[in-house]
Amino acid sequence: LNNSLESLAAVNKALQTTQTGTLTANNLLDQRDLILHDIAQFVDITVDEKQNGTVTVYTGDQALVKGATVVGSLDIETAKHYCEAHGITYPDDWTGESAVLSIVDKDGGVIVENANSIIAGGALGGLVHSATDYDDGVTNAGTVQTSLNKLASSIATIFNDLNTRDNAYCIDPANTNHLKATNSANTIFACYDANGNETTSGITAANIKVSDNLLSNDGIWNISCAYFEDPQYYDENAVGNAQNVIDMLGTRNQKQAELNGMSTEDFYTSMLGRIASAGDSAKSLYETQSDVVDSLENQLDSAYGVDLNEELVDLVKYQTAYAAAAQVFNVVNSCLDTLMTLGR
Repeated sequence: LNNSLESLAAVNKALQTTQTGTLTANNLLDQRDLILHDIAQFVDITVDEKQNGTVTVYTGDQALVKGATVVGSLDIETAKHYCEAHGITYPDDWTGESAVLSIVDKDGGVIVENANSIIAGGALGGLVHSATDYDDGVTNAGTVQTSLNKLASSIATIFNDLNTRDNAYCIDPANTNHLKATNSANTIFACYDANGNETTSGITAANIKVSDNLLSNDGIWNISCAYFEDPQYYDENAVGNAQNVIDMLGTRNQKQAELNGMSTEDFYTSMLGRIASAGDSAKSLYETQSDVVDSLENQLDSAYGVDLNEELVDLVKYQTAYAAAAQVFNVVNSCLDTLMTLGR
């Protein structure tokens, strides 16, 4: 896109010094139209054409090209880098691949810090919208990522709470015939910060993993298996209790408030259904839009293209007119010769 903006500015500069109506000017106008066509594929634009053929190009209310100058080009950075550069707390439920587009001047100075809302159409607008959860009911990569993050966080919370709750016990590795109370730090799922420290806050589908506590040599013993709802019935020899494992298996159909009142299974099934439906809608929309584009391309070709049959008819017409004009010139010339002779 930025290369096309530079090319358009160069054509504008050439048009400023070229006489209107000449072959060179017409060729430049053709180049200008092709470049505008390329730019319009990236972003929605409005074009203000001047009398000499130069154009000012806007996206939204922001000018990108004025005459021979590119006043605004696009820059891109990850959302995480954007937050760090602007002193903004990076949301835990964002992914590092989220992008922020900005509009900058020729020296790199920022004109529009976050232009994502301005870039609403074209290929760039489509990419931004498909990767962002706008909470507008549209199912796209952004909303699916949000749902996956919510599902991962919910699963982690459910199993971590069951494994670390009061009156939950695991097998004592020192004496496998006895139980021992689970450690409150023995979570099943976790994520890790930049310093490698385990944390359960901000768990997403991208960073969830089994806790290192369970991956150590004796880590398997940290998974609780027994549970006594009433502590007075606790029996350290009840290794076969298995109630906590049964409770974990039973979470499959339990309604969870953080999952919009659905169970993990229902939430996941619903998400898959939305993805399938959105995929069909996107395919249908793509096919419809392709037909529209083809139709517009045909109209554009008919407006700017050359019809060889029409050009041949015009050629014969102009050739006949030229021959007729030449004949008139010959008659006039003969008359002048006659007059000159009579004058002598």
